[in-house]
Amino acid sequence: SVWWISSAVSLVMLPRLTAMTEEEAQEVTPLVARNTVLISLIGAVGVIAVSPIAIQVLFGSEFYPEAFLPLVLLMPGVVAASATRVLGSYLFSQGRIVYNTYATFIALGVTIALDLILIPLLEVEGAALASSIAYVIALLATLHWYRKVSGQPISDALIWHPGDREHYFRLLRRLRGAKAAIVDTPDRIA
Repeated sequence: SVWWISSAVSLVMLPRLTAMTEEEAQEVTPLVARNTVLISLIGAVGVIAVSPIAIQVLFGSEFYPEAFLPLVLLMPGVVAASATRVLGSYLFSQGRIVYNTYATFIALGVTIALDLILIPLLEVEGAALASSIAYVIALLATLHWYRKVSGQPISDALIWHPGDREHYFRLLRRLRGAKAAIVDTPDRIA
């Protein structure tokens, strides 16, 4: 469910980035990427926090001990994949789709190699750890190509800036304005 965030963001972002100038795309991408990472991180922590109860309610108490640790081990990879998706939209918009393909094949190779090593040793936890590591390595590769194409610092794409709060406030004001417009004109909706 944490992946839905970055999937939605990258889906909406791709056509917009494609329509932007190179400079606009270089300005928007790190802002969207780092905030998607932040929201995904908050979502991952939330999933971990509710999973002890959720696993037992959805699957039964006998699944909790076996399912909780693999879930926790997957979350760093899920957050990394969130950043990879957004930065992948940027690379695609700049005509560098091959870099996304490279990152996917790197992740596949790492997953297979680590699965062969870690699953016999750690079983389900090994599979989760292998996937998480592969997603992080795919992000590292994507960050390399993002920096190469954009010339932007990697930290700008990952680390939240206090100045980003203004974007949240602006969004809230727009949402309040849209809500007020809907409430003021109910006959248009019908």
